[in-house]
Amino acid sequence: MLHANRSRRFDRLRRGVAATECALVLPIILLLTFGTLEVCSAMYLRQTAKTIAFEGARLGVRAKTTRQAILDECNSLMAARDIAGGQALVAPADFTDIEELDPITVTINAPYNGNTWFLGTLFQSKTAQVSVTMAREYGN
Repeated sequence: MLHANRSRRFDRLRRGVAATECALVLPIILLLTFGTLEVCSAMYLRQTAKTIAFEGARLGVRAKTTRQAILDECNSLMAARDIAGGQALVAPADFTDIEELDPITVTINAPYNGNTWFLGTLFQSKTAQVSVTMAREYGN
């Protein structure tokens, strides 16, 4: 009988411990979960911008490709992948005098604001900027 009374008293003392542990641990677990998702979202944005820059540079190394064709391709890829506010830059500015093995550089600027969940609100002026440079295969 004495053992049963101790067990009930111990249960009453431990009744709120689980709720207290949950209240202390749950915010940390949620912070880690959402932080991981946000970092993955930012990494995905950067990798997507890198892929778009690569595709633009790959188009630029072909013969008779214009600067405007590269910009149009990059802009259509950004629209297809839902990158809001992205900007494509192509160097050199003039493709008329370009020769074999001249470098073609495509730069993609994708702002975090509007393309990630929380990171954009924390770093409103930050962008994922990636560049790809390839040598021109053929002259004009």
